Amino acid sequence: MGAGFNPVSLLDFKARVWHYTRMVKPWPSLTLPAPAKINLHLEVLGRRPDGYHNLRMVNVLLDLHDTVRLEIRPSGLRVICRNPQVPNDHRNLAAKAAELLLQQLPEPRPGVRISIRKRIPVAAGLGGGSSDAAATLRGLTRLLRLPLSEARLCRLGLAVGADVPFFLFGRPALVQGIGERLKPLPRIPDWTYLLVSPPFGVSTAWAYSRWRASLTKRPRLHIIKNFKKPGHLELSRWVRNDLEPAVLRRHPLVGEVKKVLASWGALAAVMSGSGPSVVGVFKNRRQASQASRDIRERFPACRAVITRAWTAP
Repeated sequence: MGAGFNPVSLLDFKARVWHYTRMVKPWPSLTLPAPAKINLHLEVLGRRPDGYHNLRMVNVLLDLHDTVRLEIRPSGLRVICRNPQVPNDHRNLAAKAAELLLQQLPEPRPGVRISIRKRIPVAAGLGGGSSDAAATLRGLTRLLRLPLSEARLCRLGLAVGADVPFFLFGRPALVQGIGERLKPLPRIPDWTYLLVSPPFGVSTAWAYSRWRASLTKRPRLHIIKNFKKPGHLELSRWVRNDLEPAVLRRHPLVGEVKKVLASWGALAAVMSGSGPSVVGVFKNRRQASQASRDIRERFPACRAVITRAWTAP
């Protein structure tokens, strides 16, 4: 029996499962957006004994999003996605999330069919797989009316992937630890973001394995305070990504993209996550559009998307 259930809720749940799997036709379903994220700040504080790294990040959700459709079935677990880069088996993070959630439940357990429409580039440092997993956890909890607390849901999410708790949190955050400690940020300025994704992926495990601790003393920046007056100088001071140097050495194109974004007046340009996507932060859409046209001419194999911060429906 999964933690978080009491005898009354357990009996209620069993009754609902019987109703879903024997009586309800068509099967209950739910469609949810799964937004991308960017890291405006990613600081690696050190490697932990368990192999993970302690981090300090500023994460922002974007209105570029996948769509996840969940359908309750009598049994089984199936993932459908037409993107050939996305696995349709147990390697898919949405499948892992569904399997982990269903394992918490008593018999008889329902099944689920997960259909994913991908818009977020794969293996690009934008968290698409983790966002799909978070949408799956949130959606199944709603569909099955499970008595799971937010804390319990986040613990399940962390077992799937370090980014999943942030997507469950659902708003801009200062993220620390391995991803489990989240603090909401003050209101973020209405910036326009230009995402540039090169035509190759970068393994998260590879990027972290190439990280090297800097001997340079780190500036003691209070990120929350900096967000309250995010002028050009403040933004350029704290935007960083400690995984960038290793990716730049292997993929110089990432550095070239950053230079072009800066030449068009980006307030900041930084690689997101383990890369290789680069985000340019612009004051308005006009500047971002000019930069996007130039990027497409110079680097036709790259995907350039103009986007804004995510607004929950």
